[in-house]
Amino acid sequence: MSLKNELLIYQAALEAFDTHNLSLALTHFGKISETSKIQWNMGIILATMGRHNEAIARFGESIVMDQYLVVGWFQRGVSYFVSPAHDHHRADVRWWECMLWLKRILIWGTSI
Repeated sequence: MSLKNELLIYQAALEAFDTHNLSLALTHFGKISETSKIQWNMGIILATMGRHNEAIARFGESIVMDQYLVVGWFQRGVSYFVSPAHDHHRADVRWWECMLWLKRILIWGTSI
C-alpha cells in the first residue's frame, strides 16, 4: 500500500474517532495495523469501548513491536487492572514488571 493511501486511511480513522464512531475507527486502523503506534491506538479504542481483553492483546502487540513504547506497558497494566476477567494481583505484578523494566533502562541503560 502506498504512503498516500495509508495516510488517507489514517485520516479516516481519526475522523471516525472524533465523531465517536469507534467501531469504524477500529475498522480503518485495522487496515494499517503494521506499527506499534497503530496497535496502541486500537488498544485505546478497545479500552474506551470496555473491551479490555482485546485491548490487552493490542497493547501486547504494540509492546512486541516496540519494547520501548512505555505507554503500551502502562495501558496494558491499566486494562489488566480494570478488566473483570483478570485478577488485580496479576495487574499488580505486571505493573511492577514495568517499573523494573523502566528502572533498568533509566539506571543501567539496558532492557536485559
